Amino acid sequence: AQECTRCVSGRYLSDEGTDMTAHNSIVNCLPCPAGRYSNGAASSCNICNAGSWSNSAAAVCSSCDAGLFLPDPGTVESLHDSKGDCVVCNHGQYSLANAAKCLECGAGKYLEDNNTLGSAHAGESSCKICSEGTWSDPAADVCTSCEAGKYLEDDALNPSMHDHPSDCILCDSGSWSSAQSKTCELCVAGKFLVDAAKDVSKHDSINDCTACSEGRYSSQKGQAS
Repeated sequence: AQECTRCVSGRYLSDEGTDMTAHNSIVNCLPCPAGRYSNGAASSCNICNAGSWSNSAAAVCSSCDAGLFLPDPGTVESLHDSKGDCVVCNHGQYSLANAAKCLECGAGKYLEDNNTLGSAHAGESSCKICSEGTWSDPAADVCTSCEAGKYLEDDALNPSMHDHPSDCILCDSGSWSSAQSKTCELCVAGKFLVDAAKDVSKHDSINDCTACSEGRYSSQKGQAS
């Protein structure tokens, strides 16, 4: 006796052998609706898992591209029936392909784009290290400037040098800085600045450099007294 032919993947036939007219033609194998898929000889189609979507008659679901995500865990068909259901990550986040959620850029890094361009969030390499004079918390869209009176030399080489405000170093005696500085500026010859990296308010302006008093001079920059 011949065996019945299996419906191909991407199609289904739900009748459980009660109606022979529901099994007498290949056209009885119905295509899975968009948002679902099936393996061969299926009685029903499954909703795509998180991070994936499908057109109709799908044997497998397609993954959302890197930089996008789709959180529904296979409960709502309409949330998986189009590539447009895959959503671009927020600023400060990235994803790999087939993602249910986006991951945060680490502290010391940033990612500016906010839900507009998927390729700008494709993988951890999309997170850029903060530049000189700046630092960031996790999931940052921009880096925060070191305050005036401090500096941070590393220029986008090592994220661990930009992952906390304490990475901004207070200027030493005889020097000052503006906000977002790579280095501190030395007080000019004829002026001095006593404080030795204790009080940031005494290093946050060129005006913190005091002129030598009467009967005194300094011929070198960066004098502490």
